[in-house]
Amino acid sequence: MMKLNIQIGCQTFTWEMLGDGWTGSLEDLVDTISQAGYSGIEITDTMIGHFANNNTGFAKILANAGLDLISFAFGSSSGFCEPDALASDLEMTKTWVDFAAAFPSALVSLGSATIMSEGNRAEKFDAAAEVYNRATEIGHDAGVTVAIHPSSHTNTLLSSREDYD
Repeated sequence: MMKLNIQIGCQTFTWEMLGDGWTGSLEDLVDTISQAGYSGIEITDTMIGHFANNNTGFAKILANAGLDLISFAFGSSSGFCEPDALASDLEMTKTWVDFAAAFPSALVSLGSATIMSEGNRAEKFDAAAEVYNRATEIGHDAGVTVAIHPSSHTNTLLSSREDYD
């Protein structure tokens, strides 16, 4: 029988969902994940806190805890499907791709396209496709894999099999 060495990372969205109920620090979060036996972490733009402009400092915290950055996940107030927000969504993508590029093998995960305003659904699909395609190019240029996190939550642009296809 072949024995596999599987390393598993922990996402931080669970703590993020606590909102003001989470009163710990990023260091507390990293320590908790490390003590639970995980080998890596997926952190969000919300949970990164004051380390958003300090990937070196965040790398030290992870190294001290014996963790790798597996993924950096972020969303947008535009839901990634507002044509007028294309430039700002791509600028934000570049910021987070550049952050993640300092961590070997880390990927960047963009949140699911979410309808944030009234408007033509087909235009929202076009905008989301443009953001996601160009985000992938930004990641490729920086040597970072970009992933899309689709989900069927409230106001999702993706609500049927046809949408996902």
